[in-house]
Amino acid sequence: MRCKLAVVPAEGEQYVIEEVELADLRPDEARVKIKTCSICHSDIHSQMGEHGHFEGSATGGHEAAGVVTEIGSEVTYVQPGDRVICCLVKAGCGKCYECLMGRPYMCLTNGPMQFKLPSPYRRSGGDVPTQLPGAFTGFAEYANVSENNLVKLDEGVPYEVGSIIGCAVISGFMGLLHRARLQPFESLAVIGCGGVGMSAIQGGRFMGAFPIIAVDVDDSKLQRAKGFGADQTVNAKSGDVVAAVKRICPGGVDHAVVCVAGPGIKRQALDMLHPTGRLTCIGHGTYESEMLHDFSAMDFFGGRTLTGSGMGATNTRLDIPRLMALYRAGLLKVEEMIDGRYPLERINEAIDSALHAGALKNVIVFD
Repeated sequence: MRCKLAVVPAEGEQYVIEEVELADLRPDEARVKIKTCSICHSDIHSQMGEHGHFEGSATGGHEAAGVVTEIGSEVTYVQPGDRVICCLVKAGCGKCYECLMGRPYMCLTNGPMQFKLPSPYRRSGGDVPTQLPGAFTGFAEYANVSENNLVKLDEGVPYEVGSIIGCAVISGFMGLLHRARLQPFESLAVIGCGGVGMSAIQGGRFMGAFPIIAVDVDDSKLQRAKGFGADQTVNAKSGDVVAAVKRICPGGVDHAVVCVAGPGIKRQALDMLHPTGRLTCIGHGTYESEMLHDFSAMDFFGGRTLTGSGMGATNTRLDIPRLMALYRAGLLKVEEMIDGRYPLERINEAIDSALHAGALKNVIVFD
């Protein structure tokens, strides 16, 4: 079938909108008419080659939600007409060792997340772009998506909310639950107040953290962080950020969660910690750019721990419905993150706003 698609002609270039041919479904896939796709900073890093170089043209977008229009012969989880969230984290088979051990996101049957795979789209000259998110493309009218990457979207939850829950919210909120393993009354510093950071702040508030300290370089984001549950804020440009955090929590915080890229920021976060504190890394650049040359084993002799969190170690079909329930109950703020809604034809404007205008979340809206 023919559909509109946003294409990056080459690494680092802006998107162009083209009409392309979408391949037939594989037996395990559903065709999703995309309704909304919010912009993640990972999309921008990937577009620029900052999450690894790519050759030729490419597609992007992974915080997507829509409606199923067609299913492959082996699909049983969804039917045409179902509202769905497309999520990079796969559902588990429920039978393999990893699933039985409570790690469905590492399912041995369905496999791990993969990136930069050939897309199901063919451009007019015959070129097949690289699908930067790997599993599917969200900046398109239609996407072919494995049923393992789908979660049903509850009635009453807007598509744009589903889009943001499916990546930014699970990365921040579930990262606090599954990886940081935060306990009530533990102190928390969240470094980086974008969509993931605001979700981490909300996760900390829900789990009983106190105080919650928001750290960023943008005063407007820090002010907004208070509306998402931060008790204190620190502008990292205003002086010694580690000293500022330790003035709020003498001895250091129990948890520091880093939601931005850069090894130097991880070092700062480690220095903010109590000697028994836990550092959880969510934001990242490339493998090479995140080498921690300024860490020592002796940084951990007092009992500090360092862990990472890839998309919250989320059990998608358990955790995402729980988050939707929190949203419906008014306990999870998602629409408050949205600063702009754009048609696909204005995707470059939406990305520029996310980069330079301090937008938390911009959403590409179809129809």
